[in-house]
Amino acid sequence: VTWQTEFPRRISNQSGEVSIVLMKGSLHKIALPNVLYIDVGKKTSALTKVDNVDVPDLCCFSLLTQNGSLDLQANSGLERDALVCCMSMVLDQVHERDWRTMYEESSSIVTSTVSSGQFASDMVEI
Repeated sequence: VTWQTEFPRRISNQSGEVSIVLMKGSLHKIALPNVLYIDVGKKTSALTKVDNVDVPDLCCFSLLTQNGSLDLQANSGLERDALVCCMSMVLDQVHERDWRTMYEESSSIVTSTVSSGQFASDMVEI
């Protein structure tokens, strides 16, 4: 999976007129085997922040990895569902084991470890 952020920037020309131009950030990549799970909706800490209150839950999903998440917003719920279905089919092909089960097993290990108080400081929030 490859993505690039875009952000608006105000640019003044020689006559002082200001226009807004979309600037592109650096190129990022996630190898498909590193995608562990797909969360549907606004479930990650980044998506549940107050800054994202206007972002509709219906349009959001996240690709979860061991290093964090790639949080995405589709244009509609239908588009989000189509993207999640396609990505799920790809992950079914990429992972030898059922990735849904692998994630559930790792989540229960993390939950039991945190609830018992061990290694809580070593946990990375996804």
